Amino acid sequence: MPDDFVLHSLRHTFGTRLGEAGADAFTIMKLMGHSTVIVSQRYVHPSPESIERAFEKLEALNLGARNKAANVADSLQFPLQ
Repeated sequence: MPDDFVLHSLRHTFGTRLGEAGADAFTIMKLMGHSTVIVSQRYVHPSPESIERAFEKLEALNLGARNKAANVADSLQFPLQ
């Protein structure tokens, strides 16, 4: 085993990977056996790429909602501002 390996680091990796896989904070808390989300925050270290992907998902969701609202507005002949 490498000298810099610490078994506890696996908990940080587990928490971080759960977050990167899209698990919500409460699911991470439960899976890690923590009593609060605040404790789980110590174990989750999102990468810049993970943060960017989250914003991309939000942007896509917002675009989909905007398009859906525009379709509804068109069907009602009501211009969407």
